[in-house]
Amino acid sequence: MPDALFKQGMAFLALGDKIDAKLLFNKVIKKYPSSLQAEIAKKKLLSIK
Repeated sequence: MPDALFKQGMAFLALGDKIDAKLLFNKVIKKYPSSLQAEIAKKKLLSIK
């Protein structure tokens, strides 16, 4: 599940929808904090802001 949420966030980012991408990345971090996708999502959030 964390992989699917992360990929959805990346799809929104590719479309230029930063707001929804951030929401999904934050959801991955909150629900699956110890996953690899959460670590990558944190880095993505830093690059978006």
